[in-house]
Amino acid sequence: YYLNLQYRVFRLLKMGMGEDGSCHIAALLPFTEFGMGGNRINQQRYATQHAFSNMAAALMAMEDFNARDSRIVPELSDDEFTECDVKLSLSVLDDGSSNDFTVSNLLNHINDMSGEICGIAGVNDNFAAREAAVLGAAFDVPYITHAAETSKISRTPLFRLSAKISADEFFRADALIKYLASIGRTHIMLVYSAVHEDIIRVITLAGKENGVDVRTEIFQPPFASTGVGSPLDAMRRVKESGFRTIVLAPARVPHLVYIAQAAQDVGIDTDEYLWFAYDVVDLDIIAESVKTQPGDPLDNLYSGMGSVRTLDGFAFKDDDAFLQAWKENDEEFVSRLNTLNPIAPQMPGFIFAQPNYFQDERNFPILFSSFMYDTVVALGMGACRARNIMINNGTSSPLQIPQQVNFNPGLNLQYNETVKLQFQGASGMVNLLDGFSYTRDIDTFTFGA
Repeated sequence: YYLNLQYRVFRLLKMGMGEDGSCHIAALLPFTEFGMGGNRINQQRYATQHAFSNMAAALMAMEDFNARDSRIVPELSDDEFTECDVKLSLSVLDDGSSNDFTVSNLLNHINDMSGEICGIAGVNDNFAAREAAVLGAAFDVPYITHAAETSKISRTPLFRLSAKISADEFFRADALIKYLASIGRTHIMLVYSAVHEDIIRVITLAGKENGVDVRTEIFQPPFASTGVGSPLDAMRRVKESGFRTIVLAPARVPHLVYIAQAAQDVGIDTDEYLWFAYDVVDLDIIAESVKTQPGDPLDNLYSGMGSVRTLDGFAFKDDDAFLQAWKENDEEFVSRLNTLNPIAPQMPGFIFAQPNYFQDERNFPILFSSFMYDTVVALGMGACRARNIMINNGTSSPLQIPQQVNFNPGLNLQYNETVKLQFQGASGMVNLLDGFSYTRDIDTFTFGA
């Protein structure tokens, strides 16, 4: 597969910025995500709302960058950006939160654009984000995820042009463990699906670093009544362990129904137990599910369940600059947003925004919207810096730049300049050079329980 992919790379006319400074960004979002929660109707509705909100943020970022509007990112008024001729354009693709959707839709779009892409943004799912990172490296295009947390997007050759605006998975695990320890919960049972072996690694490591005892139990399809992967057997063992703090990490939110039923059957869905949701679980999604299933065991479990997540500034600050800009989007912006939608009318995952969409309080921005804004802005700012370097060296080709100019010799010039950025973004201070991978410093994130 990758040999064939490399062959296709050489067939492309060109990648990266145009000679006139044009820079096209492909953003991938989960418009048709079927794995996020509840029944399939609710999964589509919430996932689509999530993707639509993130798409709006991407469009806001593109337009603010092109206008060098510094209302959200003050650094856009700096001379190096105002005097730069880079202009962004944007396409939005459905990633389906699946590897297959991500790869096929991105490859098709690259072919449709004749390779004229200078940045890839987005993807929520950890596994799909890795695929996007591989494609970015193969096509020599910087890739930044706004929501995926996988530590495997790092400096390794396979992911050589990737970075995360989002928090690393260990950061959230550490935040969860620290919070539980602060309320006296130092014995934790992690109940996980087989696909989430990475979660065992990060939560166990966070437990060791914070003096918390972490044990594990597994459940998995086909959810037999007994034997390997049985939710009922897992809940029985949890009860026998004496642990009263349970962290759930299912592969899919609908799988919580099996755990909820098993917990009720063995009598551990009481106030004596503290339940927390992790990874793919968003309490808003569970709430959507519960609303359509009154009396379900999940209702009882949800009512006492907590969650730790990365927070956008607009979630806790009334004067948030991104939120104020969001509310100011007018009818013309809504028209451009509707045009950008990758989903055809009448198809699952389609939303048509009304002219007053951004003034309707029901359409509050959704999780990771500010992170998507910063992702697009970062790709534009990195392109500007690379463009300025090329112009100063009298060339339109980054391949002709003297080796010493590159931050990391052999890597993409635009990527090198992007990961060196430091700016005050919609999601907080953005600095991508922290730690073992190209991700932000943990102190730049706000976690909420």
